[in-house]
Amino acid sequence: MLGLALLACQAPAPNVNEPVGSAPSPEALVVQGNTARENKDYAEAMRLYRQAADMGDATGMNNVGRLYQSGWGVHLDYAEAMRWYRLAAERGNAAAMDNIGWLYQYGLGVPPDYGEAMRRYRLAAERGNAAAMNNVGWLYQNGWGVGKDYGEAMRWYRQAAERGNLAAINNIGTLYQKGLGVAPDYAEAMRWYRQAADRGSATAMSNIGVLFEDGLGVPKELGTAVAWYRRAAAQGSSRAKEALARLGQ
Repeated sequence: MLGLALLACQAPAPNVNEPVGSAPSPEALVVQGNTARENKDYAEAMRLYRQAADMGDATGMNNVGRLYQSGWGVHLDYAEAMRWYRLAAERGNAAAMDNIGWLYQYGLGVPPDYGEAMRRYRLAAERGNAAAMNNVGWLYQNGWGVGKDYGEAMRWYRQAAERGNLAAINNIGTLYQKGLGVAPDYAEAMRWYRQAADRGSATAMSNIGVLFEDGLGVPKELGTAVAWYRRAAAQGSSRAKEALARLGQ
């Protein structure tokens, strides 16, 4: 739910005393930092993000915060993460607004505050951030800081799903599977889970395993369920690993 979004920012005017192209743009630094992060070279990612942040780049600031929040290459420090997120949010970075909401939702470095989480998510959602739209839906689904409202949750999930958010696509499937705000519809749940699973969602893969294990909308097929659990477990799904252990796999 937390993303390292790349935002288009205007590059600073070149220094006339230096050859054109002698220094990378903040956008290029962020891209290089993302590559380093994906390769788990967190020290290099931090160096590149900090360099971009020092040039006023909001995405670089947000990504520095992400490293502190996750403890990647640095000691985990929610307060420092929040500081960087706020710097980025002040410059209009929607991903940072969403990340601030996440810290408030789960009380990471700050007292839990669902109202503040919702406010931050809404600010990000108004700027088109799909992760924030999904998070607004999650608050409505659970009744955290707002009245529980499955219809409103579905509305926000669909907005996020239209923008490709895998968590939202999976969450729509869950509403159909459990009949929350809609009539239970296992076939529709499977359709949404398959969309998310086909794009790499381990949670959706695990949910498909549940449908096959319990015979919900499909024939009960333990072998097929195990296959889906294994796919999800290979991507780190703890729920799928627990299911495999329970089934003696």
